[in-house]
Amino acid sequence: MARVGLFGIVFVLCLYAVIVTPLGLLTGGYLWAREVKECIFFGEMHEPKLSDDSKFQNKILKVEIDKLTEQNKEQIDELKEHIKEQINGLKKQNKEQMKQILDAVAGKNA
Repeated sequence: MARVGLFGIVFVLCLYAVIVTPLGLLTGGYLWAREVKECIFFGEMHEPKLSDDSKFQNKILKVEIDKLTEQNKEQIDELKEHIKEQINGLKKQNKEQMKQILDAVAGKNA
């Protein structure tokens, strides 16, 4: 009985391999695990080790990125303040125009 069960398991695995392998190649590895897809379609995925020069350059780039990020934050804050000032000015103009319109309508009705 164990032989029949073992034969059934091996048969199902072979059938699975025969069906899934060509189907996976046709679908770009849709049914495969991510690691298998990467290995087959993209090759080995090993990150190169950084040398001392590239580590130093990496640190310099990080410092520059941090500086630019701070400058961008400052510019964004300045732009926000400028926009708030413009909005407040437009609100005042809108109130004045509404007041003029109401005065004109009230003058016609009187």
